[in-house]
Amino acid sequence: MRIGTAMWGLVALGLAACAQPGPGPGMPEAAAARPSEDLSDALRTDSPAARDGVCWHREDIPALYETVTESALRPSDDGVSIVESEQNQRLVRARRSVWFRVPCAGEQGTRFVASVQRALKARGLYAGPVTGIADAGTGVAVRRYQAPRGLESGVLSWRAAQLLGLVPVDPD
Repeated sequence: MRIGTAMWGLVALGLAACAQPGPGPGMPEAAAARPSEDLSDALRTDSPAARDGVCWHREDIPALYETVTESALRPSDDGVSIVESEQNQRLVRARRSVWFRVPCAGEQGTRFVASVQRALKARGLYAGPVTGIADAGTGVAVRRYQAPRGLESGVLSWRAAQLLGLVPVDPD
């Protein structure tokens, strides 16, 4: 008996739903999911010390500016008001570099990348084929997964890989 593609999709979605952390007894769902899925707590601003078997990635986050237009009515000598506008740029976020732990290159083979693609596809974030090749579409999907959790990067962090069930949870 053959199981159709739609059935495999339902199985994958069911497994993905089982892997999501849930609330503990007496804890609201938002409070239970938020701390465990926050990736920003794993970010460092200084270069981490090298340890065997631990790899790090530095992400340069550009400064973010916004343009603010201020307008004012100014009376003129002939009694007609004049609208004066002035545009200024305002710094919203300063440029900074952050470091975060990543799976080492030796751990990121074709099978691992295919697992990342499947995990993101099951969550509706990756629409491409599962090829095992870390292409631009995979990076975009990784960014879609990590951004709401506090890390604007297309490079898969160790913590995000843990949340996806792809690497073991550290005992320390």
